[in-house]
Amino acid sequence: MKKHYAYRMRAPLIACSIAVIIISSACIVVNSMRLAQAAGMMSPDPVLDAVAIAVLAAVLVVMTATLCGSGYTLTSKGVVRNIGVFFAFMPYKDIWLIRYDTAKTMMLIYYSVSKNGTLKDEMTGAQSKFERVVISGKHFDDFADAVRKHAPNVAVEVVDREQKND
Repeated sequence: MKKHYAYRMRAPLIACSIAVIIISSACIVVNSMRLAQAAGMMSPDPVLDAVAIAVLAAVLVVMTATLCGSGYTLTSKGVVRNIGVFFAFMPYKDIWLIRYDTAKTMMLIYYSVSKNGTLKDEMTGAQSKFERVVISGKHFDDFADAVRKHAPNVAVEVVDREQKND
């Protein structure tokens, strides 16, 4: 059974995404009406309008996927992170630590990098990486528990926030 945790987006990103979706939809309608010569509209360049509809449809799909489907999905084999149409996969066997602070402002997930059977990233040479998990703080405990159900050897650390020295 899959469990999904929504990506926590800031209000300006949500507002911009909604604006792009509305503008793209309106432009698709106008260009379609011009191609169909409806409401007295005529297209001076039908090919350009057709290309514009295709590009705007792609923008609409990407923005809708980003706004509605971004997040982290726990599958039977690992954690799938998707932001819009971009996906990354972290197998449970590679995850070794989940760390978040007591104020629940930041969560990090540490995992081993295994490519072609070796424990090394080809680009950096690192044997492990970490990634920030951007979900609502109220879901941190549930996320960590859900990962531990699939991989009981994963350590979970809850740390105090670091104090800044004046």
